[in-house]
Amino acid sequence: MSFVRGISIDSLLAACLKLVELLTSFCFLGILKSNVSKPFIFWTYLLKQFNKSWLFSGHFGAFSFIGNRIIIKIFYFTSYCLLRIKKMKDPAYIQQLFTKGKEAGEKARLAFTTLSAEQLNWKPSAESWSIGQCLDHLIVADCKYFPAFQKIVSGKYDMNFWENWSPLGGLFGKILVHHVKEKPVRNLRAPKVFAPSKSKIDTGILERFHKHLDSLLGYIIECRSIDLDKVHISSPVSKWVTYSLRNAFTLLIQHEHRHINQAIVVKETKGYELI
Repeated sequence: MSFVRGISIDSLLAACLKLVELLTSFCFLGILKSNVSKPFIFWTYLLKQFNKSWLFSGHFGAFSFIGNRIIIKIFYFTSYCLLRIKKMKDPAYIQQLFTKGKEAGEKARLAFTTLSAEQLNWKPSAESWSIGQCLDHLIVADCKYFPAFQKIVSGKYDMNFWENWSPLGGLFGKILVHHVKEKPVRNLRAPKVFAPSKSKIDTGILERFHKHLDSLLGYIIECRSIDLDKVHISSPVSKWVTYSLRNAFTLLIQHEHRHINQAIVVKETKGYELI
């Protein structure tokens, strides 16, 4: 059957189908907030194979459109089920993060327990942080996340519109995890909201650090049954920056090691031994 200027109904339906595919794919990816590349590729390939077959070819007109719609529904439903099974709970990763956090605490204990106030406050230069400031920075940063973590583990956390629908949530998380490495490749300026105290740091900083680290690890271990990829939080720096709970925990544990390593470098800097 022909349409205006030789455009067939089959062609029009095919074009509409592709548009529906594009729009629903975008919405689906935004809702899941996860890596769906493998099921997406698999079902897209299957859809193309059916398109090539005689059953869903253009010879059947409207039936071709209906058949494609059915396959798309199967694609979305199966992808969703695969992701829920794979991503719903990840106790092994939670345990890995917990162990890594404990290692950070032990590293700090061995390196800084016997330091005096003068040693904790010594700086290699006016622009550098002291050992005490590195630890204080970790405390300040952790505390900014604790209100959200408390709501999550108590079941009272509700994601806002942007946390639910931001198409950049996965991207922000990956960028931050990539740049905040355990061993600093280059210096990154800390946001003002995470800035450590400019005053003298007392020796009680070590006790406070371990207390806050234990709180962080407590929140992490309580999320064994939480969907780490579905739950998204906003960055304390900006409400427009969102990332998954998985990336948030990964970022924070790497952050602990990063600044403990930075503090160890301060301890090994020439001039420190003269204090």
